[in-house]
Formats: sequence, structure tokens, C-alpha cells
Amino acid sequence: MIMEVLGGFYLLLLLSSSSWMNGAQATKIRLYNTCPFTIWPAWLPSDGHPQLGVGGCRLDSWQVMDVHASTRWSGKFWGRTNCQFDTVLGTGCCETGDCSGNLGCNSTFSPPATIVEFDLHHNNVLDHYRVSLLAGYNLEVRVTSSNLGCGVAGCSADLNSKCPPELIAWNPRGMAVGCSSPCVAFGADEFCCEKEHFGADKCHPNVFSVLFKSCCPAAATYPFDSWKSAWNCSAGSDYTITFCPSSSSSSSL
Repeated sequence: MIMEVLGGFYLLLLLSSSSWMNGAQATKIRLYNTCPFTIWPAWLPSDGHPQLGVGGCRLDSWQVMDVHASTRWSGKFWGRTNCQFDTVLGTGCCETGDCSGNLGCNSTFSPPATIVEFDLHHNNVLDHYRVSLLAGYNLEVRVTSSNLGCGVAGCSADLNSKCPPELIAWNPRGMAVGCSSPCVAFGADEFCCEKEHFGADKCHPNVFSVLFKSCCPAAATYPFDSWKSAWNCSAGSDYTITFCPSSSSSSSL
């Protein structure tokens, strides 16, 4: 038992130290799994921005990994669930958040997934960050900053248990594994805010986004909820993404 605990500690230290050495002077984004099960975080840059490392990892319960983002980096993070990967090839699949069947993400992903978005060093002054439910929901997520004056973004409610029947995502065994967004589930312009519904003056909350917002007021729930549900922090801050925050009694490592 002692060796298992020490082994976990040294793995945590190794992951953190290695990332620090490779990413000095960059924004540190710590991935922290407090879920009572293994998850596989993944991340993708926005167009024109570089990928950070391999784009994915495995995190057992209570493990962390630090990812370092360069100045002005923009992109998204999310957690994948119930994955099976070949330990040599790094290929496989996940029930939610799958990224083209690869451990390291290099293309689009499959919803539903609770997304964390960053726009770092915006105008060299502020970092923007938010948690978005526009691709649906699969895990509770919280984002905190090293700057204690900055806000906490996230969705710490169990939306899977409150998901409307028409939005439930099922696995091949008939088990509910996530909650789709109405845009993903129906593809209608009204929910995706496209064509005649495009624009802040034409895109409005819908019955589903209102339900999501009541459960997760600190998350974006429809397309033009946009950065109104984002938090700003002084450029140069570091961040922690905690998966399943309600499973942990502490706010950060």
C-alpha cells in the first residue's frame, strides 16, 4: 500500500517536473483528476495556434499533469471517459469526447464533452477563459486561477442526471454516457444560431440552454452566450482545470 502511494506521488512529481522544464516562462495549465475513475484529458489549439505536446494523456484518480501554453495561445481542453487505448500504438476509442481514435488529439472530437476554452494574453493584457456546454456535457469541470482575484468558471452540477430524454447520449450497450447540446442533437439553425438565427440580436436562449444555465450559471450554454459567460484574468496567471470538482474537498492542489 505504501509503495502504491509513493508510486502515485512520484508519477505526479515526474509529470509536473517534466512539463515545467519543457514549458518555462509559459502559462501553466494544470489538469487535475479528482474523479473516482480514470479520465483521458485532450486538448486542441484554435486555428493558427500550435498544439501543446501530444494533445492528450491518461489521468488516474488524484493524478495531475501540467501543460504549458505559449503566449497568446488559444484553444480548448476536455475530459474523455471510458477509453480503451493500445498502450503501444496509442490508438483506441472513448465513449465521450473521442478524438479520432487517438490518445493524442490532432483533429476534431466527438461530442458530448464539457469544454474549457482559453484565449491567453488577449491584447497582451488579459486572459479569457470559460467552460462551455455548446458541445454538450460529460463531466463536471471547474477552472480556477493562481490569481485569487479572478473568477471561477465551471459546471459542477451533474447534468447527466438532469438531461432531457431527447438529449441523452447512449453508448452501444444502451447506457447513458452524456448529455448532448440541442445543436448537436437536432442540428437546427435555431439551436445552432446559424443562417437567419445568426447574430447576438437573433440568437436567444432556448428551453434547453435555460435548463443548463439554471444548473451551471458559470458556463456558456448557447452560441451567443459567448464570452458573456467568460472570466477575465491578468495575463501571466496560471490555471487549474479540475475534473469532478464535487468529488474533492479542496479547491486546488
